[in-house]
Amino acid sequence: MRRQNRADHTVAVTIEGELWVWGCGYQGWLGLGDETYRLAPTLVGSLAAFGGSPVLTVACGDDHSLVVTKDGALWTFGSGVHGALGHNDFNNRLVPTRIEVQHFGNAKIVYVA
Repeated sequence: MRRQNRADHTVAVTIEGELWVWGCGYQGWLGLGDETYRLAPTLVGSLAAFGGSPVLTVACGDDHSLVVTKDGALWTFGSGVHGALGHNDFNNRLVPTRIEVQHFGNAKIVYVA
């Protein structure tokens, strides 16, 4: 299991490619569809939450998270302040939302920081 934490939330990825989160859910920081605090690790959906692909790696900003799946897709959730989520807007995302591949010249993503 890999773990990363930032500000007031923490994320972990299991060897099976599951994403677990806990901490402050403000503005969707946890990707669970609400803004509730989670005091214990909570699974973010299932593989279906990421288009059926296991999570490969994850990175946390102060108030958002980025997820790369095994199929090379990039998903983001949390605060959209300053356009940090990459969806060409400033909207918060309460659940993982995929960034369309054309924004990367159709390249597959392998790492985020």
